[in-house]
Amino acid sequence: MVEVVKKSSVARLNKARRYNDRADFQYFDIISSLETYFKKLPGLQKFQHFHFTRANPCVIKAQKFANGPFEEFRLLKIGKSNASKIIEKIKALSFPVLVPPPMKYERQEYLYNYIRPFVRDEFKDITCPKPPVRSTNE
Repeated sequence: MVEVVKKSSVARLNKARRYNDRADFQYFDIISSLETYFKKLPGLQKFQHFHFTRANPCVIKAQKFANGPFEEFRLLKIGKSNASKIIEKIKALSFPVLVPPPMKYERQEYLYNYIRPFVRDEFKDITCPKPPVRSTNE
């Protein structure tokens, strides 16, 4: 994925950052832990920029476009008086890692046979590699 990001700009302007210099990515199930404490942000998809501060963790500011006005939202479900206790609980949370299911063999074949021809040569083996040979037991 890092190579795809690097090569995605002719001028090499796009930079990929790895978390802790790791080659892999981890996805966490934060929703199941945080939905207890927070309301959903209404119209989330129409916003492009978000701003949070440590000084005011109960408030999120969101912009619909660059240099536009920020809208403020209070998403913490409890009142200000209990906020510091709840925030300490949230800081102590650990989130389970989401493990994606392996891609089905049929999907791998589809990507290889039908999508790969449209992918630039330098990305073919990254995005649409040849599926492993299927054993007769499968």
